Amino acid sequence: MNTSITNTLIRNAHEAQALVDARNQLKEIFKGLNAAPFWALGYWDHVQLQFALRVLRTFPCLASETFPLLCQNRLGVVDVHPKSPLFFFAGFGASLEDVREVHSMFPDGIVGHDRTGTETRSSSGYNPQITQLLRIGKIRSDVVSFLMEKHASTSDQTSSPDWTLENGLIEHFPPKTEDQAILRVCNNALSFMITSDSSRCNHKLCSLALASPVVSEKTVGLIAICLPPSFKELYFAPCGRKNPTRVTLDDARKVAKILPRLDKFSFSPGSNCTIDPDAFNHLMAAIQKNGKMLRSLHLRATPKLVSLGHLDVVASESLQQFALDFSPYSGHTPYAGPEHKALERLAEIIGHRRRPLDKLHLEGFRLRRDAKHLVSMLLSGSTVRHIVLREAQLDDWYNMMLCSDDESSLPYYDNPPCLESIVVEASIVRNSKKLLTELAKVPSLRTIKLSPGPTSQFQFDSSSARDFTEPIAKVLSSLPLLEELRVCLRKVDVRLDALAEILKENRSLCVLQVGVESVWKPQQSQPPDATTTTRYQCLVDLLETGNNTTLQVLDVFQHPSHETSPEGRKLRYLVNLNRLGRSVARDPGATRQMLINVLLRANAEAKPCVYLYGLLRENPSLWSACLPPEDGRRTSRYSFSPRHRFD
Repeated sequence: MNTSITNTLIRNAHEAQALVDARNQLKEIFKGLNAAPFWALGYWDHVQLQFALRVLRTFPCLASETFPLLCQNRLGVVDVHPKSPLFFFAGFGASLEDVREVHSMFPDGIVGHDRTGTETRSSSGYNPQITQLLRIGKIRSDVVSFLMEKHASTSDQTSSPDWTLENGLIEHFPPKTEDQAILRVCNNALSFMITSDSSRCNHKLCSLALASPVVSEKTVGLIAICLPPSFKELYFAPCGRKNPTRVTLDDARKVAKILPRLDKFSFSPGSNCTIDPDAFNHLMAAIQKNGKMLRSLHLRATPKLVSLGHLDVVASESLQQFALDFSPYSGHTPYAGPEHKALERLAEIIGHRRRPLDKLHLEGFRLRRDAKHLVSMLLSGSTVRHIVLREAQLDDWYNMMLCSDDESSLPYYDNPPCLESIVVEASIVRNSKKLLTELAKVPSLRTIKLSPGPTSQFQFDSSSARDFTEPIAKVLSSLPLLEELRVCLRKVDVRLDALAEILKENRSLCVLQVGVESVWKPQQSQPPDATTTTRYQCLVDLLETGNNTTLQVLDVFQHPSHETSPEGRKLRYLVNLNRLGRSVARDPGATRQMLINVLLRANAEAKPCVYLYGLLRENPSLWSACLPPEDGRRTSRYSFSPRHRFD
């Protein structure tokens, strides 16, 4: 009897000592693992982790006692971003069986906890460890699926949902995963999260889902249903930054699920991206069928775009803005390809539209002689309201202007001119005068911008070629609605006396820039001579006498030092005076309240009081009547006292 009791006591003592030793061993292991980041751990740390699992299998009661140590740093203080045991083991590449065993030992390990057992999250409501583990890349796919499934049920019971898990999973999931069971579990978990909280569906989640091989077409359709009403734009730009990427038919089908609710869609594959023919055809067919609500469409030009008739999407009357990019990174170079066929087909479609296109944006193309109808369409001003041409080679365009008046079968010639603005950023600008002369025939124009492209090195070789006085004068005198004219070519010159005479009769132009993008080098800068300085006196006289009060931006300085001359500074002052409301201040019919509003605006926008004084000088009879009498006597009609303020 005594022997059995003694053996029991000895066995209990050994078990107690073993429990104490196991507890101490787990504490040392977890503290050591917690002291270093995941990416700094080696093979020995992995061995220690496996040893800790074997100890926990022997003493499961130590799980709830030692797991909270993972939430502490070296000093024993609870970290700002606690590590949950489940994700801690998963981060070391633990197998699914080990992770399931840890979850059974500590069911609350799906979220982080502090010492009191209270769930701890960051200020934005998520566990930052989730994204950290997914970015490290050591976590296994089947473990990710298990975490997704468990976290879906946990997030539904908490007040603050976890935004990072689905985004991190989609963005960092191994792209070569072909296990259908894993993919099915991931999509089911994502669907559960979306249906339980539709506020998770945002622009980022939609973009990640379209570019991810994990998310299925069915899940994307669910995302499309749960998207908020404000979701109207989608920029789909697959790009392989490090490795080549491919747009497949499944990707096109996923995009087609989102199209019916979009107002604006942009498809811009990157330089390291290839598109399957079936995927491109399906996407363009979906745009024609389901994109009836599209208001804006941006496409990268490909040879298939023209040969298969996909440009017919522009014929939709609901489409208001269309952009076509021929840049080299879109799949074919701008110097060799069917640009003229695409442009001719585009001109034919736009010409048969019942309503003019609001905006047409073409980039990176070369206009050939074959695109004659496009030139006629653009110069007629009856089919597009706003035109933007960037990085274009337009040398043949100017040569085609002589034959652009030929009769055409397109019906747009019967429509009244509606072109309001044209922006041309061309690589070849040697015949820019002809372009300005032709644009002077479109009376509806309000904005003209002409500038060289970033790769353009062309400079005018003679003084006569640099003189743009005649075409600018024709534009200003022929376009009564023109508000902005920018001819930002290198070393362009203009006769300012002739320009001043035209501006004297102009009442619509607000912005005028001529030759401001010069190529003068700092070492070539010299003080302006007397002849050059007096050139600006005619513009100073024009503005100072009040013959033009609408011009608000004036940049005609061919040399940087001219801007700092006395005449240049005076021009700046008078132009700013026009911008602050000079036309209202000098209006004989202006009321006292109108003048006060102008002064308050000038005081808010321009700190120097010199502008206030300049505005008051425009109508002395009005502002002098606004002054209160001093000492019972009325002040002089034209006196000015800085003591009186308009508060």
